[in-house]
Amino acid sequence: MKVAAYCRVSTDKSDQLNSLESQKAYFERYIKNHGNWEFVRVYADEGLSGTQAIKRPEFIKMIHDAADKRIELIITKEISRFARNTVDSLQYTRQLKSFGVGVVFINDNINTLDPDAELRLAIMSSIAQEEVRKISERVKWGHKRRMEQGVVFGHRVLGYDILNGKLVVNEEEAEIVRLIFHKYITEGKGVKAIADELNDRGIKSRTKTTPWASAGIRYILRNEKYAGDLLQKKYVTLDYLSHKKTANKNHEGQVLIQNNHEAIIDRMTWSSAQEELARRNNIKCGESRYSNRHWFSGKIKCCECGASLHLKSRKMQHGVHKTLICRNAQMHGRRKINNQGEKTGCNSGGVNYKALLACVNYALIAAQEQEDIIISNIQKDFAEMIGRSARTDLNDLETKKIRAEEKIQKAVELHLNGEISINELRRLREKYSGEITGINNQIHSHENSQFIMNNEMDKMNQIFASVKSGGLLNGQIAEEIYRTSVEYINADKNNIGVKIKHMPFVIETYFEPNGKQGANYDVTVRQKDNP
Repeated sequence: MKVAAYCRVSTDKSDQLNSLESQKAYFERYIKNHGNWEFVRVYADEGLSGTQAIKRPEFIKMIHDAADKRIELIITKEISRFARNTVDSLQYTRQLKSFGVGVVFINDNINTLDPDAELRLAIMSSIAQEEVRKISERVKWGHKRRMEQGVVFGHRVLGYDILNGKLVVNEEEAEIVRLIFHKYITEGKGVKAIADELNDRGIKSRTKTTPWASAGIRYILRNEKYAGDLLQKKYVTLDYLSHKKTANKNHEGQVLIQNNHEAIIDRMTWSSAQEELARRNNIKCGESRYSNRHWFSGKIKCCECGASLHLKSRKMQHGVHKTLICRNAQMHGRRKINNQGEKTGCNSGGVNYKALLACVNYALIAAQEQEDIIISNIQKDFAEMIGRSARTDLNDLETKKIRAEEKIQKAVELHLNGEISINELRRLREKYSGEITGINNQIHSHENSQFIMNNEMDKMNQIFASVKSGGLLNGQIAEEIYRTSVEYINADKNNIGVKIKHMPFVIETYFEPNGKQGANYDVTVRQKDNP
């Protein structure tokens, strides 16, 4: 009889691989010690889980060899080594049996060619599968506890190395991350343009071999790790048998640790990137492909017709002259009514770019007097957004969670004492586990919302600090302040209304030219309600 053996270990650690070699040697001796058996070979899978047979190449090769009549009997240590999935155990032993090939499970004393083998195999396979489920739960529980301690799971990201479970800045790569944020926020470039530029300059991605793409740039811009925070369990494994990961959409509570490690990007810049990503994502398909190039893109409208204003530049003798033009006026000229009675065009004149900057600077300086109101409005806005869950005391939530866990423990004790059945225990565990999941989601929502609110307050405080320290005189810093702080602008030839985020009203201004139109254009700005 042509006999083969199958063995498997579920990890590739050296001690387990040594165990695998021992198993292979044992099976070879075991088969050769039977006088009427012909040793074929030992099929061995290294470092692979037993829950999915299709992912074990040696196992599948063994099935194919059995189908080709190269094997007549298979020896294996126990059911859990053959498969930890009840369906796989029954499916493959039936398939082998159809080839005339039996499977002997030494420790379980089962030979699939025996009449009662399938019943015993089904029972033992179910026990093996249940053990996998328990192991999966224990591993997930252990991982989450370590995540709560700040231990990093998963692959490293560009800009950081992982040392002893902690993120440590890789300064050479960190410069690439800073460059990406600078080009996106300060220069206003899109993700594809940034990816193309990095590739053209020969700057390597994290893998060193894969070229930069839009998705990779967007992933970096959205990653909270660069602001010093660590959010884990973004993806979860819902099925312990398939091991398939899926996006964590309230399936399990995520683990967020603020200020977990050294940041590469400051809070203000990172928050600005999130706002800009959200804003660009909401841009209508019909808008110009240039709509994201400037700090005012999507924020400035014509007072007369409500159309967007866009920048026109022309070179002059003393420099570049920039004017903001109403799109309606540019496309259709002065306002008129066509034969169908439709109004087209616009009578508004262009707004000098220097005048716009002067009015926005005036509004930001004036907004400092409302700093306390702005911070109060941020708190109010987020309180309304968070709702009752955010106002729930965290201690109350933690107390409810502890009580639910105690109820599960009590149910287990009742079952062990014979007072409730296993089905009742399962029902109670599902009920209280559902309660714990809901509580964890509330805690996460509370913490995350509080974190966002604190970020917003920090950002506005940083803006006012920059304004006070003369940041509006620095081109790059000023543009970043405008991009972050300005909610919208209404403008015509001499009047500009600026709405600073979280301000209770629009700051209406008007300006008077101090010189000729052109590169040296200068203005005096006054507030409309207080000329």
